[in-house]
Amino acid sequence: MMALEGIRIIDLSRLLPGPYCTLLLADLGAEVYKIEQPETGDYARTMRPGLFYMANRNKKSVTLDLRKESAKRVFYRLVEHCDVVVEGFRPGGAEKLGVGYEQLQRINPKIIYSSISSYGQTGPYRLLPGHDVNFQALTGAMSIKSQVDFPPVRSGIAVADLSSGILAAFSILSALLARERTGEGQYLDVSMADCLFSWVSFRAWDYIFHDRDMATSHVGPANDIFTTADGRQISLGVGAEEHFWKELCKTMEKEELLGDPRYLSDALRRENSQSLHGILKEIFKGKTFEEWSKLLTGKGIPWAPVKSLREAFEDRHFREREMISEIFVKDLGRNIKQVPFPVKMSKTPAKLKTSPPSIGENTLEILTWLGYSKDDISALKREKAI
Repeated sequence: MMALEGIRIIDLSRLLPGPYCTLLLADLGAEVYKIEQPETGDYARTMRPGLFYMANRNKKSVTLDLRKESAKRVFYRLVEHCDVVVEGFRPGGAEKLGVGYEQLQRINPKIIYSSISSYGQTGPYRLLPGHDVNFQALTGAMSIKSQVDFPPVRSGIAVADLSSGILAAFSILSALLARERTGEGQYLDVSMADCLFSWVSFRAWDYIFHDRDMATSHVGPANDIFTTADGRQISLGVGAEEHFWKELCKTMEKEELLGDPRYLSDALRRENSQSLHGILKEIFKGKTFEEWSKLLTGKGIPWAPVKSLREAFEDRHFREREMISEIFVKDLGRNIKQVPFPVKMSKTPAKLKTSPPSIGENTLEILTWLGYSKDDISALKREKAI
């Protein structure tokens, strides 16, 4: 048995936030119907094909041109049999198409409807377009330093897209649980900017408690990236814990740093961050990556090599944890890598069941399930509604 077996979800979204949300739910057993425009489909298929194939496994593709009344009637019939709708239009877009929450709630009062948009359904920015870089900028995320010697930068990971996908999935599960108790569906207004702002708040204590407008107290001289003699990089995670600092100094054979009055506590080390960071940089330049690897391993010091994507995907730990899998994709004629659902569940494990679908691969199957005859389906094809 899978955790969400029997839950049916309609996915009207494209690109990443909505598809990542429904991917998580599909991995847990939900049946996800990905509604796509005939012929073109989710434009991630052509714009970012790698992204599409990562975010759309375990789903069924149904092509419907929702601008046509006949296709809309098919959609409404599908809504009668489903539990959740996920959409990613700009506010008002779903309503214009006739697939907004109020319209669908009249068809299925128990429907849970999640709208994922840039800035939410209310507020002065609600109609503005946006991408991850904009949300990182607006929320203050881009102002947060991550290294001593470098200015703040944007994250290379689409943190707003992914955080909103996760929180949308979390909210959908909460709404499904609430529906079990009340019998009522509900509307979920998910803002990508809001979701990232929630994450940013956990780096905002400098502002909240000390009224300082730059988050730096998490940046420490020994909590950084260092380059070795042969040009490799290692990450060191020695922060406030004194036992890590003491063990590091012993391992580096620099125990004199333990008695240096500038570095006697974490607060002092941060206060004198530039001088200590400069010392550490020179120390790490003195040995090769292999030498540091042998010295640091087994000492209880938090460190890790800075790996490329290829190296990460070949890492024996992730392979042993079954975090890397493969699936055959008919459209490509070959296997592609997949990173499966990351949580190991002892009773209801997630599964990688089916490959990302071709455009409209399951249209006939779903129409037949809904009770459409061959003649009905032929008529829909003639109208180019499917």
